[in-house]
Amino acid sequence: MDPRLEFTFQLLIDATGLPRGELMDYIFDGNMLDEINQLFLPYMCNKLLWFYQEVEEPEPPPPVEMKPSTSRGGQAAAPKVANPQTAPPKKKLFLTDGWQVPLTGICIYMFRLNTGKQLPEEGFHKDLFCGVVDGETIGLVTSMERIMEYVFMEALAYPAPDAEDDDGNCPTVKNQLLPGLHSFCSALRVCEEVCGKPNLFDDKLGLMVAVRRMDDVRELIKQPEEVVRLEERIKAWMKKVQEVLMESQQLRKENDSSGPQDELEYWKRRGAQFSQIVTHLQDHEVRMTLMTLQVARSKLIKQWRDTDRKITFCYNEARDNAKFIQSMEKCCHSLYLHDPVRMKDSIMSLLQTVRLIHSVSQFYNTSERTSSLMVKITNQMIETCKLYITCRGKETIWSQDRAEVRTKLQHCIKLNHTYRSTYTLVKGQPFLPGQTSFGFSENYVFGKFDTFCDRLSKIITMFNLVDDYNNLFARRMEGLLLGEALEEAIHTFQEAKAGITTKTYDYLDQRNLEFDADFDIFLQKTDRLKESIGSLIEENFASVWETPQGIRFLTRFEKVGNLPYAALSSQVLSTLILRDLDIRFCLLFFWCCKM
Repeated sequence: MDPRLEFTFQLLIDATGLPRGELMDYIFDGNMLDEINQLFLPYMCNKLLWFYQEVEEPEPPPPVEMKPSTSRGGQAAAPKVANPQTAPPKKKLFLTDGWQVPLTGICIYMFRLNTGKQLPEEGFHKDLFCGVVDGETIGLVTSMERIMEYVFMEALAYPAPDAEDDDGNCPTVKNQLLPGLHSFCSALRVCEEVCGKPNLFDDKLGLMVAVRRMDDVRELIKQPEEVVRLEERIKAWMKKVQEVLMESQQLRKENDSSGPQDELEYWKRRGAQFSQIVTHLQDHEVRMTLMTLQVARSKLIKQWRDTDRKITFCYNEARDNAKFIQSMEKCCHSLYLHDPVRMKDSIMSLLQTVRLIHSVSQFYNTSERTSSLMVKITNQMIETCKLYITCRGKETIWSQDRAEVRTKLQHCIKLNHTYRSTYTLVKGQPFLPGQTSFGFSENYVFGKFDTFCDRLSKIITMFNLVDDYNNLFARRMEGLLLGEALEEAIHTFQEAKAGITTKTYDYLDQRNLEFDADFDIFLQKTDRLKESIGSLIEENFASVWETPQGIRFLTRFEKVGNLPYAALSSQVLSTLILRDLDIRFCLLFFWCCKM
């Protein structure tokens, strides 16, 4: 079997769930084999699309029944032909160009970019792109957004280790293509949610189908029961609209991972939703209903006008906010696509844009909304730092080289310092006269990042202690501890280290208080270990009497490292010198007495 064909068949089996025998029936009945082979040949087909979905197929007409009987007049009777019936739809796998038949089920695609050479049997997967779009259970727009974000953007932002240098470091990809795709995926998410919103005014009643002119309206208002029905109808409309209007007055439920892109998408959805409402107000049923009640001088018209003004206000608010928030989208790409080292370069332009929005926007100039936006910026910085430290969730702080992780942690702490200092600088810059000052609760905006960096500092402290002790015990304490005392110290440290390094919780979650408790216990155990080791060393070397011998031990103390009991070296040296001076003074006094 050709491995390229075998790969194609297996892809179709995995996507459709068909057994191999049934799949091969579709392949041969549809004459697909030749078209599949054309994908492998040079300068031939460059893509293939399969749809696996329900298809309506008319049943073949039944055979014509010929009867020998004749009608009056001597002519033969016409044959009876049954009406063709449509069979119930059933799923079918077929090749398509994607234009003739709409996708309602599953789409399997295969394509290649370089058609100038034949697709080799070995290593063909390097030049072949394939995937599945589930338009039935997930949806076409959602599937495309997920494929774009989690497949193509991931491959472009983090190329494979064996990729060529040009593929991984192309500035056009980093600076233009990835930000463009990021914005495109955001637009797809908004489109997906907005397209699913129902028409608030579509009640399926069709009360105004026959009302076309003013004369029809005057005839209709002569029927009181019809006017009552229209009033009940407009009450239902105002109730639905009021539910949408209340959304802007309620506090939005947001999680700690909400970023500035979520704020932009919210106002885009809001603007698109009210744009749909404004468009639906021009429908025939809505216009003629309102005109009829106005001619009838219904009391509900005044309430409807108030509702209409609120719709206009919310529409202008959402459109204005989306316009201003979108102006900072280019600056926000760095928060999602760059690491903390490169992210520092865009903080200045980002905060200046936020200040401009705060000073110029008509609806987004309140401290509450600006604080909410700044909190989302802080949230995204923290999320990007976590992805940076854990290699996008693939590693932990213990599964990587400790020196490399320590460097990453320090980069994140420096990002927080740059963030705070840049805010202070932007806040102090002169701006438009008469505008409100750019300020808000700094603890509310920066407190979460400060707490996160405190956690990183504790992890760095833990790394340093673990490395110091590991190096110290690897050199067998430079001979300052021997035998059972050394083994007991090593065992005590291993227990203390295991108590904090073997936990299953997320060490980078600043809200997790279990780590803080474990870290305090770890420090207490290591402090007691330092005191016990120091007491043993002082006790063991208390008998050292001569200064030359003490100086030899001093070099061992210097190799111990930065542990607190290394200060014993100066204490031991001073003790040895004093003792040696006492001996020499006694000898000198005894010699003087002899004289």
